[in-house]
Amino acid sequence: MGILTILMDQFYSDYFYPCLKVANDNQSSKPSKLVKLEDIKEKAFSLFPWLKSHDFERQYVIFYMMSKMPISSVKSFKNMLYYMQLKHYKKASDEILNSKWHIQDKRSAELAAELLRQGYISE
Repeated sequence: MGILTILMDQFYSDYFYPCLKVANDNQSSKPSKLVKLEDIKEKAFSLFPWLKSHDFERQYVIFYMMSKMPISSVKSFKNMLYYMQLKHYKKASDEILNSKWHIQDKRSAELAAELLRQGYISE
């Protein structure tokens, strides 16, 4: 089974069920309509142009975070984003594990940190 066929908490879906702040830049945090991965990808590349130079798995961490939280929250991961730009994935994943997100949604944060650190998710 390839990495793209593993379905763990929406990790490799072509569609996301994001909060409205991601989908519509609205102030509500209630779920919105389904949004295509391509739409999130386009938004991520416009916010973080350096992301294009990373492999798909590392890019996907940002896409996944954008599907889970408002864009302003993703931007607040300043140290993680800094380490990602430098391709210091271990340090970037440590920032996820030391975040409020990890306290609030442990499984999602640990999956994102593992994918960021290793470039794959262990089965």
